[in-house]
Amino acid sequence: MINIRDAEILDILPHTFKTDEYKALSRAIKALNAYVYDTLSSVLFWADIDNASAALLDAMAAELDAPFYSADLSDDQKRSVIAAAFIHNIRVGTVSSMTNLLAAAFGGGEVEQWYEYGGEPYYFRVNVESVYPAHVTQEAHDAFISNLNKLKPVRAKLEGASFKRTLTNKIYASAAILRRRKKSAIPAEKLNNYERGYQ
Repeated sequence: MINIRDAEILDILPHTFKTDEYKALSRAIKALNAYVYDTLSSVLFWADIDNASAALLDAMAAELDAPFYSADLSDDQKRSVIAAAFIHNIRVGTVSSMTNLLAAAFGGGEVEQWYEYGGEPYYFRVNVESVYPAHVTQEAHDAFISNLNKLKPVRAKLEGASFKRTLTNKIYASAAILRRRKKSAIPAEKLNNYERGYQ
């Protein structure tokens, strides 16, 4: 069986056409065909994000300049951010693009426009609901604002951002009831009255 990358036109030509000119033409077409197949195999990884290695994901994110991408993310998060970055590059500056990238990077988020909450014109707020555990540091905050500035429309201004993170912890609670006996002193004269009353 002949690999299509290594196939030559000369293989299917009749014996009468196997002259030096046709052999040279067949070799030239074979070399061009091999170049096309080698090039195709090098660009197919864009269509196969699910099977890309971590190093290839980092290279793809760098080429796309994917917002909210970090080498610290899990491979699944990296894949979802890269996929959202494809769409973002087509619809840059739209609310849906911002929402998709927030969902890919943090697991959830929404963008509120100024007219939705009664704010000043061209301002917006971001509400992020993260399902991924992350430490909030000054560097993380600065990176978030920098990435948000890449996403937003040029005339839009960030009014505020709120972060909500869902944590699942085991909480143990215990309770106890303590009964205390109250000591009280009854004078002797009253004690005699009580004893008479019970008889």
